[in-house]
Amino acid sequence: MSDNTTPLSEKRFILAHMWEEHRDNPFIKELFEYGDMGFPLASAIQNDIVPQTLVAEKYINDLWQYVLDFFGVEDTGEYVYWHDIAEKAGWKLIKNEDVPDELERIQKE
Repeated sequence: MSDNTTPLSEKRFILAHMWEEHRDNPFIKELFEYGDMGFPLASAIQNDIVPQTLVAEKYINDLWQYVLDFFGVEDTGEYVYWHDIAEKAGWKLIKNEDVPDELERIQKE
């Protein structure tokens, strides 16, 4: 793996966080429909419920690429949280009392 891509452990952390905190977010529903196995798997591995396997790694890498494609960004290795990906793509985190961290798309000119 080159130095400018996200390590598997960080992919897993980001995907697990997306699943645990935002799976009901209507703005990214498509991601969770596609990753109906990959997101829960990343979460289960991240939380030491199941071990990491080569098959699981394939699911996580495939889902990671789908997330990047969904947001239209490249893997630069700079993402720490999933909202870093969204913000790079021109999305903005909207904070409110009812729905913390809900995403709203900002239209680019």
